[in-house]
Amino acid sequence: MDKNRNKDQSIDIKSLLKKVDSRTTPSEEMSVVAKENVRRHWQQMVVKKKQPNKQRYVWAMAASVVFAAVLTIFTLQQQEPILVAKQIASISGFSGSVQFKTKGKAWQSLAIETEFNANTTIKTSDSGYLALTLADRSELRVDNNTELTIDSGTINLIKGNIYHDTDDVTQTLPLLIQTNQGIVQHVGTRYVVSQKADQLNVAVRNGKVKFTATSDQNKQHTINANQLLTSSDAMIQVSAVNPYDSVWGWTFKSQANYQLDGKSLYEFVTWFARQTGLDVDWSGLQSNAKRIRLSGNIKNISSDQAIKTVFLSTQLNYNINNGVLQITTE
Repeated sequence: MDKNRNKDQSIDIKSLLKKVDSRTTPSEEMSVVAKENVRRHWQQMVVKKKQPNKQRYVWAMAASVVFAAVLTIFTLQQQEPILVAKQIASISGFSGSVQFKTKGKAWQSLAIETEFNANTTIKTSDSGYLALTLADRSELRVDNNTELTIDSGTINLIKGNIYHDTDDVTQTLPLLIQTNQGIVQHVGTRYVVSQKADQLNVAVRNGKVKFTATSDQNKQHTINANQLLTSSDAMIQVSAVNPYDSVWGWTFKSQANYQLDGKSLYEFVTWFARQTGLDVDWSGLQSNAKRIRLSGNIKNISSDQAIKTVFLSTQLNYNINNGVLQITTE
């Protein structure tokens, strides 16, 4: 059995070898065709591999063209800027005759919809008052017989009185008030600046301001709450001033209209005390004051007239003495 198996195996191997030896040898023409097919296949593979690089190159070129176009537009904009008027302040209230003008223009009468742009000059008459809201939402009040030029970050006070209130502003913007005697710079506060031909007064209700005299720009003066700075060509002095002093009197009349309708007496008294620099002694009557509702108008009247008008319509009374507003039942 083993001999026969070996014999069969040897025959099979020989047979296979004969078949291998008997394979057809390709002709020279067939070899050339085969080589040409291999070359073409290789070329196709090379082209396919190059295509992504070519696409990236095309996209890179396109991006360069877009960037060049944007750069050109930006350059043109830099060369020929479009000037847009920037609103410096809006009107919150006024009374009497108020006029304004921009550079090179004639004086115009103020209207409630007037917008104050950069480099606007404003003047009030003998009976004119103006309340403005500045860009940072702080309040600027302008007394009668006052003239000023308002610009972005600066006010040139030519003559008269202005009052700046930043107490309710979250973040104030820098503001310089230029006068004949020097520059006033606020530091988050309420203050009055009064300019006359030969004298400047700066009264601070709370907070502080800084003053740099034209005659000595190397020295800066700080005016704190309840202080009054007086500056002239001859001297600079600082004295005490009460938050309820008469120097503040005109600021009440010049503010925007306070709406009484629907408000309580308590709300009015709280507001009134802040506007006049008074402390309040309620004498335990806060609850009574909160139940009393008001109506009417106190526009453009003095502080004395306003509080008298309001209390005439209530069952309560008041006294003002040494800076204290006392609420009473008498």
